[in-house]
Amino acid sequence: MQIRTPDPARDAAALLMGRAGGAAGDPQMAVVLKAAYDLVADGAGPRRMQPVADPARSAVVMADLGVTRFTARDVVPPIIGRIVGPADFSVRPGPPEEQILTVDGQAFTLAGIAADDTGANDRHLGFDLTYEADTALRKTRADIVVTGFAAQEGTVRVEGATWLTRNPALPADPDADAGRNLFGFQPRLGPPRRGQAGDPAAFAAFHRRGGIFGDAGTGTALPSGGLVEIFRSLDTSGAADYALRLPDLGRVARLRVYCGHGPDTPPRWRKVALGRMRPDTLILHPATNRAEILWRCHWPADLEPEDRYRSIQIAEEGM
Repeated sequence: MQIRTPDPARDAAALLMGRAGGAAGDPQMAVVLKAAYDLVADGAGPRRMQPVADPARSAVVMADLGVTRFTARDVVPPIIGRIVGPADFSVRPGPPEEQILTVDGQAFTLAGIAADDTGANDRHLGFDLTYEADTALRKTRADIVVTGFAAQEGTVRVEGATWLTRNPALPADPDADAGRNLFGFQPRLGPPRRGQAGDPAAFAAFHRRGGIFGDAGTGTALPSGGLVEIFRSLDTSGAADYALRLPDLGRVARLRVYCGHGPDTPPRWRKVALGRMRPDTLILHPATNRAEILWRCHWPADLEPEDRYRSIQIAEEGM
């Protein structure tokens, strides 16, 4: 199916399909729109978001990105968070055959790693996510991610309201994401996100929460023209360490469907309004003065007969 965006040189979009509430839920469809921006200095004020035509930056990411890391604390010297790849895995002939991971000349069986993955994490093999896919059908809360810019404390304010906090006075999170990003991606299998798995729209939000991270003020959508301030501190009485002004975020979507009789041509396709798209994700890269924004709109898959869907048109609101 065709997807028309406000500016094909700047925007990317993808059609998604899934089920609300798990495998037994009703089929849902969604369209996600993504745009990339340069964060341009604007005098002494917050940075201005300038849209850029860069397909690599605006591309909708359809699968998680990351690396596989191995930790073995019970060997000398300890192996901590080592990145491993396909070349490090092999099969040792049997009987029985065993899957082997070789690191620093030492062989570890995958079965043994799984058995030793205790609370102390003596031996642990896991996926270190560096970017979560853009494929959520719907989010009940907006996401803000601040890559890099790492500090022990942090605050994100939107239009003067505190959305996210990072408080080192609480027990520290041991994951790699918290070490490299001020506000990165919340692990799916950790609390409290894992407890939200029964609510797909709540689970889909990937901003950091729980442990040292607080998100009590997070809104449901990014505010059009809103001021976003990033502090590497819990004290927000002074000037922000980084600030930007969101652009006009108004977007609307509609379906074009074949009516089922007569010529099946674009001028005759019926228009079905889907409503406003929700701007629900802001990903900031302060070190490179870049950012991405994502919008989402979902609807029941049986809103119209699926074999009559022809295109989705996305436009700037008011046009």
